[in-house]
Amino acid sequence: MIFVFIMLLVALFLNLGIYPLTLEEPRRGLIALEMIFSDNWIVPTQTGELYFKKPPVYNWVLIMSYKLFGSYSELATRFFSVASFVFMGAVLFRFCRKHIAERVAAYSTLLFLVSVDILFYFSTLGEIDLFYSLLTLLVFTVIYDFGERQHYYGLFMLAYFLSALGFLTKGLPSLPFVGISLLVYFLMKRDFKRLISFQHLAGIAVFIAIVGGYFWAYSLYEDPSGWTTTLLSESSDRAVKTGFMEFLNHLVAFPLDTLKNLLPAALLIPFLFRKDLISIIKQKPFILYLTLIFIANLLLYLFSTGARSRYIYALYPLAIAVITYLFLISKVKWKEKFLKIVSITIPILFILGAAAMGFIPQFEIIDNLVIKSVLLIVAAIAILIVILKFQHIRLIMIVACFVLMRFGFSLTMPVIRAETSGATNDKRNGVEIARQTMRTDLYLFKETDISRAIVYYIEAGRKATLTHKPRFDNKSFWICSPTDTTGTGLIVHKTFESRGEEILLVTKKAQ
Repeated sequence: MIFVFIMLLVALFLNLGIYPLTLEEPRRGLIALEMIFSDNWIVPTQTGELYFKKPPVYNWVLIMSYKLFGSYSELATRFFSVASFVFMGAVLFRFCRKHIAERVAAYSTLLFLVSVDILFYFSTLGEIDLFYSLLTLLVFTVIYDFGERQHYYGLFMLAYFLSALGFLTKGLPSLPFVGISLLVYFLMKRDFKRLISFQHLAGIAVFIAIVGGYFWAYSLYEDPSGWTTTLLSESSDRAVKTGFMEFLNHLVAFPLDTLKNLLPAALLIPFLFRKDLISIIKQKPFILYLTLIFIANLLLYLFSTGARSRYIYALYPLAIAVITYLFLISKVKWKEKFLKIVSITIPILFILGAAAMGFIPQFEIIDNLVIKSVLLIVAAIAILIVILKFQHIRLIMIVACFVLMRFGFSLTMPVIRAETSGATNDKRNGVEIARQTMRTDLYLFKETDISRAIVYYIEAGRKATLTHKPRFDNKSFWICSPTDTTGTGLIVHKTFESRGEEILLVTKKAQ
């Protein structure tokens, strides 16, 4: 298990920094850069404009990462997102080992760390959700840890402290997470009066002090009223985003997506179908707590049509721990046969996939593709031999297969992204514009809108914020659209494309 975990760490960080920032990554990095350049960590901005959609805690994390790495690199942007995922595994291991058993803790942790949606998608991005999920998972653990020891001041104050950090990371979703979880725990303990205690008031006071303290500090620079409108609208849009038919579709698709994202742990769900399921769960207060927290919080997102899978990543460790526990205690006769079939099928499918890489045109740009493919096949065959010879470690070999898949992913997909993605052109344009304008002022003309990735690489290269300006002057470079140049006597230095539109880098002719 330790060896598989170490290999997983290597696979997660392998080639993590060789492809350009994409999707929401440039926005997160951009806001952090502008905080550094303005020497103001309180007021988030994007191209110099006030930014209200996300409070700044994750930007502070990125700033620390940039200072740790000494650069504004892609690896620095993604490092703490992936590290948060690993820390979630560590929190789950410690939590389960303390309250149930080390064996359950170890298997649950590894099965969580190879959850397919995170393993092959979100752990490749420098996004906010895994860090936020870590904070939220800590809220769940603190409530149970301190509650079982009856340290209620510690419970409420630490839970609300973490929720305040969560609020200053992603906004309002932290409130229902902590509120629902506290309600579930104290109803489970039949101690509802604790929710109207001085200890609870102390926790709320901590939350208000931290969140209120930030917005008070913000008010010293700017009017904070924009936060209220934006954060409320963001949450309401997620809750009632579309019509009735879309709601019905979400009601069916969201649970199915969740099951898919819980693979390979979801393969063990057949072991939940037992007549005594409810009584078995009730026998272990810890398992009951995990189950109720998962269901209660999931329901909120089940009925919110704008919800996405990444919003509930913090719930995945809870579900996987329950599934793993029920599998490990199961004594059904077909258990070993089921595990044998699944554990043999997965490496065979991987061998076929690795062999097919040489026939996929997109993979032609990868150096030493045949050698990499052969090594992956040999490793998969080795896993298959172990599965056939050693019955008692078949479950860990399933995890090992997914770790091997991530190795295959890390050896190929980052290279393809670095060479062929649209973000590659954005990076190339941003770096070139930064180099060309290094010793001169540069502005976006009026409302000119270009890719955030281009802006990120311009700002990272120039080490200065790129802002909008309404009038051309003779002393600066400008980024504008072709329609802005009509009759203005501008010199075009570079033409490039952003979001399917032609964009120009220009200067004004001297009068």
